[in-house]
Amino acid sequence: WDTDAIKAALKNPKQRDDALALVDESWSLPAIRALDLAFTEEADPTVRARILANLAGQYRKYPEWTGAWFGTNPLAGSFPSKSVDWDRQGMQAILVGLSRGLVDAVPSVRRQAILGLAGIGPEVAANFLAALPREGDATNRATLITALGRWGEPRAVPLLGQIVASKNQPLLVRTAALDALGGINNRQAFNLRFALLFDPTAPPELVARALPGLGRSGALPPNDLADFMDGKPKPVQIAALHALREVAKLPPEVHARIVARLEDPDAEVRDAAIDAVGRLRLAGAVPKLIALAKSEATRTGATIALCGMPDTRAIDVYLAALDDRNADLRRVAQLALLRIRPQVSAELVRRARAGEFRGLAAESVGRVLADFRPIAAWKVIGPFPRTTAQVFFGERSIDFGRAYSGVEGRPIRWSEMAADARTGRIDLDAFKAGRGDVGGFGYDTNGSPDLAAFAYAEIPSETDRDAMLLLGSSGSILVSLNEAIVHKGGNAGGRAYMPDSDLVGVKLAKGTNRLLVCSRQGIGTWSFSVQVSEPSEPILATAPRPTGLDGLRAFALNHSGDSRKGEELFFDAKGLNCAKCHAAEGRGAANVGPDLTGLALKYDKAEIVRSVLEPSSRIATGFQPAIVARKDGAVVTGVVRGETEAHVELVDAEARSVRIPKSEIEARRVGDVSIMPAGQVDGLAPVDFADLVAYLTSLKAAPTIR
Repeated sequence: WDTDAIKAALKNPKQRDDALALVDESWSLPAIRALDLAFTEEADPTVRARILANLAGQYRKYPEWTGAWFGTNPLAGSFPSKSVDWDRQGMQAILVGLSRGLVDAVPSVRRQAILGLAGIGPEVAANFLAALPREGDATNRATLITALGRWGEPRAVPLLGQIVASKNQPLLVRTAALDALGGINNRQAFNLRFALLFDPTAPPELVARALPGLGRSGALPPNDLADFMDGKPKPVQIAALHALREVAKLPPEVHARIVARLEDPDAEVRDAAIDAVGRLRLAGAVPKLIALAKSEATRTGATIALCGMPDTRAIDVYLAALDDRNADLRRVAQLALLRIRPQVSAELVRRARAGEFRGLAAESVGRVLADFRPIAAWKVIGPFPRTTAQVFFGERSIDFGRAYSGVEGRPIRWSEMAADARTGRIDLDAFKAGRGDVGGFGYDTNGSPDLAAFAYAEIPSETDRDAMLLLGSSGSILVSLNEAIVHKGGNAGGRAYMPDSDLVGVKLAKGTNRLLVCSRQGIGTWSFSVQVSEPSEPILATAPRPTGLDGLRAFALNHSGDSRKGEELFFDAKGLNCAKCHAAEGRGAANVGPDLTGLALKYDKAEIVRSVLEPSSRIATGFQPAIVARKDGAVVTGVVRGETEAHVELVDAEARSVRIPKSEIEARRVGDVSIMPAGQVDGLAPVDFADLVAYLTSLKAAPTIR
């Protein structure tokens, strides 16, 4: 490395790009000195900013590679942060160069210096405290303040208080200062935020921003907090409602004041009130919520609130939601009906006999009305390697007295096992001894045990009848009835066990029906369960779905939809709400699913239709879900969106962020089932689905590269 030669190249416009690429992440003291010298002699502010960015990227190095940080797919997780010190002189030279950028005459250059220093950490807090009073650019001031708040810098509190109170500061800067005070844990910072609430000259936006945090802290008694709903600007009223919904115990008079806001003439205040009464489960609000559920503007929010506190008076609201386009709404409506089933079953039967239910609603009502009996007595054998051949399947008669060769060639035999009397859950954790065929499925090449077990049970039936099986499993599951495969599902990497993950329609024969299950080890406690519906009048058997997935596929491939209407469906927050997880052409969020801008440049119509109807058939690179089993038994699934040595951060299908300390993780895998629900478009009519596909196939603008 030749300092003078590098500096000369950096000053030469024809050589500058190559020189910057050459020294990038070189971690070479002569190269760092060349960058520093070039910065002091360069007149072009754009070039000075590029030099500072290069310097900032070399303050620390990456940790030594262990092969563990990205598994089989580098894009599925976050790139490791630079956390290792490398050379005291080199790091000091970078710090000096970036500090010099803080006093540059050009705001954009100072901004690059601020960003670079912010990445270094709290050790540069003194530099930021010195720079803040003299910084004239609002965006730069806000960035300095945000960093000080993130570091919890107590020395910044007096200055931040002055900024929050100053009418001469832009709202952007005052907001950053208020947020920063919220990140500093001392009495003075708290008092400054509290005083803002009662400052008559404070902008409503600031008061609204301060209210939720102070409300959660208990600093304001509930009645005082409720006062901010009355006679205040709209942002403050909404913030007060958001704060009140987090308070565990509210007096009855505050409940009444919140319910009264359901009649507010402002739509946003009314929506906030709907959310609050739903979160607080205020039964006194049920009649008003039922009325609001009849209006298109408030139907979704009111329905969700009513589902959170099931009430027989809202039966019509729940039944209407069973046919909704919104898959989440259909799910919570079914759960609400299940919880009030003893009170409404007679009415559901009456309506079913009258032929009121079709399609999705018929399926859901059938699920609600069915009585399920857990299968309790099983014969079980294992463990086998997960990739073992499909032994036992198709065999009408199984020799339960014979020994078989299991994992590592060990002899294993069938044994009796009783299931949980309530859910039918069979615990197979005792079979987790030994190693099977590692890497024999999907993306699971992480060296975990790779096992399978088989279970056999008999279902007696007095007649030939239609029935339903309710299945749960911690891994993938294969089920046969009378030697015919009736279900193959789950996730090769595992999933959170729930007793009702899968619902399968079957036909039972008169006499003894033979049920065989292959349960593959997933994640967390290895278990599965099967429940069978009791005999009942087949009141819904003649009400199938009018259009299945094949029907939607065929219609969309043979009809040209309306892309404008499809765009409305895509971004409808109260309907499909695709934009909750996906972005398209600069709108929506691409934090859970891929950005669909330019989708039609890469895929034809048939492939786009397939990706919507079968989201797990091909998961976009970088969006394979991570499945994490905690030591407390909980299983969390989501897309990795952040990882450090201490924790992993997932974003789930509801776009919620979940941070899990690595000390609490028992196992982690990459799944092969998309977190996009498979039934996301089940509620669409064929013409609506064709419109959605028309919009997706219109996305031909190339994405902007930043």
